[in-house]
Amino acid sequence: MRWTEAIYSLTSAGESERAARGLIAMLCKSYGDEVVEGAVARMLAEAPIDPAAWLVAAARAAGPNGANTAQHYIAEAERIERQFGIPREDLF
Repeated sequence: MRWTEAIYSLTSAGESERAARGLIAMLCKSYGDEVVEGAVARMLAEAPIDPAAWLVAAARAAGPNGANTAQHYIAEAERIERQFGIPREDLF
């Protein structure tokens, strides 16, 4: 897996290493390692301006581990906003 490259990309965009690792861990817990691995590979290939928001959107689009309800997405958006400061509006 390319976790080191993902952390580097996130920290290069202004995230702290702790926040970057936390985001990856939260995404893996919510969406599964396979989904996040695919999102990371695409993120590294596309080099978006805001990799944190891009990863969240890519993982969300790929679908979580069976939790595909609107309530799940709202709860995840609120948690991401609290933890990482990414506004909910940017996630949906």
